[in-house]
Amino acid sequence: PVGAVSAYNQGLYVVALQACQKLGLPVANDQIAAALAMYQGLYDPQLGYVRWLSTQTYKGPDVLAGDALSLFLWNKPLLSDTAVRNTLNAQVRTQYGMEVLAQQNGTSVPADQFLTLTNNPTTGAVEGIPEPGGWYQNGGSWLLWEFLAEYSALRHGDFAALQEIQQSIAAEVAVTPLSKEFKVTINNPAIGSVDPAWPYPLGSCGLDRQGFGWNTALATFLSTLQH
Repeated sequence: PVGAVSAYNQGLYVVALQACQKLGLPVANDQIAAALAMYQGLYDPQLGYVRWLSTQTYKGPDVLAGDALSLFLWNKPLLSDTAVRNTLNAQVRTQYGMEVLAQQNGTSVPADQFLTLTNNPTTGAVEGIPEPGGWYQNGGSWLLWEFLAEYSALRHGDFAALQEIQQSIAAEVAVTPLSKEFKVTINNPAIGSVDPAWPYPLGSCGLDRQGFGWNTALATFLSTLQH
């Protein structure tokens, strides 16, 4: 929505500004400070987590990606220990992995409120497809965001997150031994209306969404924990 702030984007924006300044580009300290204040301000102590979107009470682990990236690159956190630990603890965990998006009460976001943009193969027009709960970005489990949130918490001194990282990696390959774009977490018949590959086992996804290389980021981030 116009005027809304995405915590995921805002965290990456802070790190991007810092990188630009280190590269000698004209980025002032007050620009970085303002961006950081906005990111930090998305932590809502009443909710007990960093808001996924400033105008909603939705929650998701990707909000900690900026903090994790800052710790990885500069060895400096962007968020407080309390904000990170509480945000991780507030996430919805299933036996198939952490849900990437959920409402405050842990249920899926209504499908008609969360749309995936796609091109109509016939007309070429951009259309929004309502996402059923438990599938793709509406409550599916994305190892990359789940891991980055756990990495962030671990770097903030939450040592229980190390075991959670191990559990997340195990869940990724428990059903099919491939790195995945995401995993389905809920047996929702409505998934068949948006994914022609459905049905497939919970904790997995269609073959066209398996074999994704971006989860290899885990190996790079984990290497920093050995020092």
